[in-house]
Amino acid sequence: MLALLTEPSGDAAAFPYTAVRGDTLASVSERFYGRVELEKVVVAANGFENQVPLLPGMRLEIPAVTFVKIQQGDSWESLAEQHLGDGRRAEALALSNDSMPWVPPKLGKEIV
Repeated sequence: MLALLTEPSGDAAAFPYTAVRGDTLASVSERFYGRVELEKVVVAANGFENQVPLLPGMRLEIPAVTFVKIQQGDSWESLAEQHLGDGRRAEALALSNDSMPWVPPKLGKEIV
């Protein structure tokens, strides 16, 4: 199940993590996902503008991720409703997949 959170509604799966000294978005992403480039998922899930320094004690939501292939007729809203439990999470889903919410998802593309 995808879980990119911008609002605390719906049933998307995520878990809390409290940052410790020396944590960065990249190091947290590598620790939980094994891939530094998925830091964009943590950024979108926590409503960060861009790169922000993590301070000890800062609470983060770490979304559970999986990969979905875009099918004919999919929109960011329908994908967010189906995988995140709330169509209002469409913006976070689009942004975390290097797109904009007003640009339709590309057919066949694999997203997180």
